[in-house]
Amino acid sequence: MKKIDNFSEVLCAGKSKTLVDPKSEVNAKIYIKAKDDLKLVNVDHALINQSTDTKKCDFMVLGINSNKTHMIELKGTNIEEAFKQISNTIEYLFHDPQLNYCVILREILDAYIASPERQKVPNIPSKREKELAKKLVRGNKHKPDNMFDLIHFVKVVKNQRKAAQSGRQIIISGRAPLELD
Repeated sequence: MKKIDNFSEVLCAGKSKTLVDPKSEVNAKIYIKAKDDLKLVNVDHALINQSTDTKKCDFMVLGINSNKTHMIELKGTNIEEAFKQISNTIEYLFHDPQLNYCVILREILDAYIASPERQKVPNIPSKREKELAKKLVRGNKHKPDNMFDLIHFVKVVKNQRKAAQSGRQIIISGRAPLELD
């Protein structure tokens, strides 16, 4: 059994799941629907334990039949902290011989920062966003035209009939979840 299996669950194709940060003061959550079978991994205080002082992202989603990894951080408004947490997680996994397959030579290695209701997508990338984008590019087999396209901002709203995307922002709800494979 792989180390990751102790902290994960399978989400079968066509099924949906709500991922919640129980420590969130703003009730941060993300709704996910599996386009193909997924492995949902609880990263914070689970896969990467508390003895590590480093702040890490909340979840990682692995495509079971694909070579894709999606890093997920549930946040209120501090987007800069989210960049840092996802970046720290990738770095930790990269250096762990049992887990580095999650972030090396992936078909897609990308990041989703989910916030309830309100969210501003940065117009000008910060130093932390640039660092995260470079780490995401390092883990992808194929280099994107724009490295910042690997960072997605998910606005979670109460009522949305259909998921919508504008640039790097994706608007979802319980009725219109983020579809991943």
